[in-house]
Amino acid sequence: MAVNSFREDEYMENTDKKKILSRLLSYLLDYKLAIAGVLVCMGITVGISLVNPLLIEEAIDHYIAQSDFKGLIALGIFALALNVLFIILVKVRMYSICLLYTSDAADEEDSGDLGGRRTIKKKKKEEVKGVCVR
Repeated sequence: MAVNSFREDEYMENTDKKKILSRLLSYLLDYKLAIAGVLVCMGITVGISLVNPLLIEEAIDHYIAQSDFKGLIALGIFALALNVLFIILVKVRMYSICLLYTSDAADEEDSGDLGGRRTIKKKKKEEVKGVCVR
């Protein structure tokens, strides 16, 4: 038969959220340059994503409607260069985030670098491999 039981929940004090947030932000100070670089890359890529429809609108309304193919080619080359920059910045952002993610593995004393792969030797001599996915 089942026995009724009563277990008291532990009491959690009401913590100050400013203290928690400041403590969490203090952990990020070691990585502030990398995080700033990632945020700049994200801002530029979002800006490029917002400019693309405007470039298409400009091409349709002014260059195609007025049969200005030289201007259309110039605008197309500009859009191509802008989107190549977009791709490069997305790859840089992904690589930077991957380095931030695997930097904890590099900080371990028993870790080694195997050409893009980091191995961490645990106490039982098992190996855990982490790979940056691109």
